[in-house]
Amino acid sequence: MPRTSIRYTFVCNDAATVPAQAEPSRLIGYTCARTDASGPPVPSWSDRA
Repeated sequence: MPRTSIRYTFVCNDAATVPAQAEPSRLIGYTCARTDASGPPVPSWSDRA
């Protein structure tokens, strides 16, 4: 169905090493996935009259 706009929802997970000493953490992996898409439908011609 056509939409006037679309709003996507994503969920992301990050994995990082966190040193015991005072050192910067390091990103070792991440993943993201779209979990939803929604938006108002385009009005039909009969709705515009």
